[in-house]
Amino acid sequence: MVTKEVIAQLIFWLFTAGSDTYTVQTQTGPVTIQRAEFDKNKALQDSVNKIASTVVNSDKITNMSLCYKDANHQEVTIQINKKQMTGLIKEIDDSTSCYDIPRVTVQIVSPTLEAKSVQWKVRYEGKVRPMKMNDIAFLTLIDHRDISFRKGDVLICDIQLLETIELDGSVKQKYIITKVYDWPHYHRLEETKEQDLFE
Repeated sequence: MVTKEVIAQLIFWLFTAGSDTYTVQTQTGPVTIQRAEFDKNKALQDSVNKIASTVVNSDKITNMSLCYKDANHQEVTIQINKKQMTGLIKEIDDSTSCYDIPRVTVQIVSPTLEAKSVQWKVRYEGKVRPMKMNDIAFLTLIDHRDISFRKGDVLICDIQLLETIELDGSVKQKYIITKVYDWPHYHRLEETKEQDLFE
């Protein structure tokens, strides 16, 4: 179990330009923490940025004080000035990866009747996913009522997958339909007949 004193010392170490490593005493023994590991943690860096930016951008705040008790239960206070705080603010890398996936088949789950409805709900790789429709020419055909769709219709299209690593380390996926090539209505009829055969 990590005590409040250890957490306070850890925060102090993080907010000061001390050594690149810090050793925490736990019940199972000492654990050495690398500063580089903190730098990789987006959620932590975001929190540090918010605290440091508050101090740096305020005319009413001249510095920040940290107060904690050491291993001998002696109170220790340290002040961090604006110059030190400025050095703590780091740009968080944009961890978004883009993948172009050509000529895939997606199945419409819920019909989209209006061109302004750019979010389509489709089935892709066995899962229902929302996809943004970016093919303007295709949306224009829908707007002019030249084509219409029902549940079960399929689209042959190019899609783009955007994967973003969030601050908590989770991966957020976003799908975009970039180009629609074909929309064979007969696929829905064939699929219905196939289902009837197995009922």
